[in-house]
Amino acid sequence: MSLLNFQNVSMAFADREIFHGATFNIEKGDKVGLIGANGSGKTTLFGLITGALEPTEGNIILPSGLRLGHVEQHACAGSEKTVYEELLSVFSPLMAMEAELEDVHRKVELTDGKVPEYLERQQLLNEAYVSGGGLTYVSRAHAALAGLGFTKEEENLQVSALSGGQRTKLSLGKLLLSEPELMLLDEPTNHLDMVSL
Repeated sequence: MSLLNFQNVSMAFADREIFHGATFNIEKGDKVGLIGANGSGKTTLFGLITGALEPTEGNIILPSGLRLGHVEQHACAGSEKTVYEELLSVFSPLMAMEAELEDVHRKVELTDGKVPEYLERQQLLNEAYVSGGGLTYVSRAHAALAGLGFTKEEENLQVSALSGGQRTKLSLGKLLLSEPELMLLDEPTNHLDMVSL
């Protein structure tokens, strides 16, 4: 299965051409490393893949609904959330389902279960919540943070107070918990110590 297809892609900024006629394909299971000097276009290539940038010419084809994960060079920079809140943001669709489930549950109770639409919605939401990992996401988040070397006290630190290595580890944890089909890691070992590596 093809996860990414570049067809004759060129990219230029003003009068500087970064690359010209790039053509390649990445299949499921492929592992690809990009090696080049600073400024050679590695981060630009990632920007094209994520859709943050548009190519000057050519086509970039990704399957519809592809789960794409990206760890940037300056991971989690600028976040005012706590470490735990930032990691938990991966599960925002499940948290939204929880809120809707609570709302629907209240409506079912208020109507004594006599409104079929509420009961149907409650059942559908509950099934989606359970199958999506709703019963385990909190424990998975805590386990991921512990596995990355964060203490219980550090879970409550603001992301902005973390070192570059800690922010990188947090970003890697978010990436792994999101279970992407295609992972883009832009210098993911920057600022990491030997234990983290």
